[in-house]
Formats: sequence, structure tokens, C-alpha cells
Amino acid sequence: MEEVLKGIWIAVGTILLCLALSITFSGDRNLNRVVNQQKEKILDQPVVYEDYQEKNNKNNSDVSYEEIIASLLDGIEYPVKIEEISLDPENFEPETFDFSLISYSNYKRTYVYNKNNKIELIRYKKVGENNG
Repeated sequence: MEEVLKGIWIAVGTILLCLALSITFSGDRNLNRVVNQQKEKILDQPVVYEDYQEKNNKNNSDVSYEEIIASLLDGIEYPVKIEEISLDPENFEPETFDFSLISYSNYKRTYVYNKNNKIELIRYKKVGENNG
């Protein structure tokens, strides 16, 4: 009789262990599914960039030659015009672009917006020679 009770306890313990493991793995799968869904929602949203601009001049800001080169090396999201050089995001490849076409100078950056208040063009105009 004692051996039968011992066998029943082992069977009940095994069943409870399997049930606990099953619930744990099921919860883990559900959690991973929710996390992946949230990642997809976040990645589907348009990216928002924030740029420091002085309070009194929200559209224009001074930019150095180095800052322009660094931003171009990251690739461009909007059409860019640097003096007379026009760059299109669909055709621009930083690996093959001749950066010597850009004069070593400081520039004034201006954002051109369309009627829906979305950026249409980023324009850089030379403001002075950089002797560095």
C-alpha cells in the first residue's frame, strides 16, 4: 500500500512539474510574441530626428564643413542642395560621392518645407571661408 501511495505521489509530482513547465514556456512564447509585435509597430513608424537650433532662429543654423560631410556619410533622407550641388536620396551613394566638390567653408542650413509642412529640401549656402 505504501509503494502505491509513493507511486501516486511521484506521478502527481511529475504531472505538476510538466504542467508548470508548460505554463512557463507558453508564457514565454506569448511575451516574445507581444515584444515582437511592439517592435514591428515602432519600426513601422516614421523616424523623428531632432536637431539643436537656437531659439531665435528655428529654420537657419550655421553648419561646419565637417558636419556636412558627417551627415552625408550617414546617408540622406531628403534632397540636399549644397551651393550648386544637388543630391537626391534615391541616387546618393556616400561610398562613390566625390566630397572634394564641396568647398571647405561654413554653411547656413535652411529647411525648405512643402504646403503640408514636411521637409522638401535641405539647402546649404556658404557663409564664409573656414581657415582651419
